[in-house]
Amino acid sequence: MERIYVGKDNAIFQQITALKGNRNKRAQMGLFFVEGVQNIKDAISFKWQIEAFVYSKDTNLSNWAKGILNKAKYNYVLSPELMRKLSDKDEISEIVAIINMKPQQKIEYSQDPIFVLVDRPSKKGNLGTIIRSCDALNVEHIFYSGHAVDIYDHLVITASMGSFFKMPISFVSSNAEFLNLVEKLKSEYKNLKVVATSLQTTKRLQDFDFT
Repeated sequence: MERIYVGKDNAIFQQITALKGNRNKRAQMGLFFVEGVQNIKDAISFKWQIEAFVYSKDTNLSNWAKGILNKAKYNYVLSPELMRKLSDKDEISEIVAIINMKPQQKIEYSQDPIFVLVDRPSKKGNLGTIIRSCDALNVEHIFYSGHAVDIYDHLVITASMGSFFKMPISFVSSNAEFLNLVEKLKSEYKNLKVVATSLQTTKRLQDFDFT
């Protein structure tokens, strides 16, 4: 672990802020910004690779924060002014993380898995809440499609309350790709039901028989 002091708005700080706010930079670098204790705890628990921890030189770190510093390749120690610029919270976070994106791995599903497709999610907080709800309902894979918000946006991750790091999440680029995916899943899981929601329907979700 290498500790680097950042006392002014230099290239390192600009890179951190770019990862927080710029979708293209995140994609180019394969890194993303994470704020929130539960999110960082779950990222570590589910073995995501931590590139860097970022904290203020004036912060008296908790024992928990001190105990995780060596899990990152770098520790960026910021001036209080820069840390205040970086944190979205009213009470500045004691530590934030820069985390490496993880390539999609082969997933072993249960005999009767639940999948969710989110079509063109446009609200960051809403998508994070959906991820959290899917985690609570034992959904085994989330797919999202179309011109959507960036799944690695820090507001999506914050709203997920750590569930982002537990859930397999994949992008589906087109309706054709999605339909092919559905047919493939139906061939593999004979009892699979496809349920779609719509504002135009008269049937309520709670009245549907999922058994």
